Amino acid sequence: PGPRDDDSLPSNFFMTILLVIAFAVLMYAFRPNSLRQVSNDAVKDRDNER
Repeated sequence: PGPRDDDSLPSNFFMTILLVIAFAVLMYAFRPNSLRQVSNDAVKDRDNER
């Protein structure tokens, strides 16, 4: 049982990192449309300045 417990620690740590990354990606993919509009307006302003 000893080695098994040691092997479970790295896997749990790796799974935690994957969950955090997946959560961040989901938050970015499903972020409110208002944030998208703000980014689009910023790009339009840059184009107008040129």
